[in-house]
Amino acid sequence: MAIAHRRIGTGPVRAIVLHDWFGTSAHWGSALEYLDPEGFSYAFPDYRGYGDRKDVPGRWTVPEIADDVLALTAELVRSTWQAWYPDCRVHTLPGSGHYPPHETPVAFVTEAEAFLRT
Repeated sequence: MAIAHRRIGTGPVRAIVLHDWFGTSAHWGSALEYLDPEGFSYAFPDYRGYGDRKDVPGRWTVPEIADDVLALTAELVRSTWQAWYPDCRVHTLPGSGHYPPHETPVAFVTEAEAFLRT
């Protein structure tokens, strides 16, 4: 699921900025005018039930917001990698985190060898 968000900037330092509980990504007002768009890349997501995601169903809880922010992070990382490396393929290995060779060795080797065969 794509997470609706507003983006400002194209700089190398990336940040995801969250709004208050009953706000939206549009409620940052004049503060947005003072951001450095060349030094930073900002993503302002809306929570489920708010702003551009008003009609997205959910539990509307803090853990769900955290899950959506993690999904947005993965989405942004994937789009960045694909821009830098247009021929890349990104595969998610369920159950892995920071070190797939130890956490999911069979899935890691399977994907790595499939890549090397192509």
